[in-house]
Amino acid sequence: MEPEKDTAAQAQANAATQNKPAAKAAQPAADTAAAATAERQRIQAILGADEAKGREATAQHLALQTGMAADEAVALLATLPKQAAEASPLGAAMQALGPTGVQPDPDAGAEAAQAASVSNSLDTSAIYGRLNGALSAPATEH
Repeated sequence: MEPEKDTAAQAQANAATQNKPAAKAAQPAADTAAAATAERQRIQAILGADEAKGREATAQHLALQTGMAADEAVALLATLPKQAAEASPLGAAMQALGPTGVQPDPDAGAEAAQAASVSNSLDTSAIYGRLNGALSAPATEH
């Protein structure tokens, strides 16, 4: 009867050994999920802090590139000066031109007057009339 006891005890030991990996596998998954949640909360705390306003680039660096605790990162952000809003070169140029974005060329005075004179002297009705007549006339053979 001893061999049966050994076999039963061995079967229980095997079953316990087989259940341990499943239990161990579930624990790291739970730890990983908890760690990911904690990291997201840390990032949100840094980026969402009032101290991050005006210091967005530094806040992003602290949140995403370091492992600094949220309260330490927020305290550091509070000591930094706020970044001035940088105007883009295009924005600065558009502001200099005024609300329409168009500025007359100061050197084009005489040329502009000449162009206006020529355009006023053109009889556009006659030009378009001849063009339309040429387009609608039947093609002549040569």
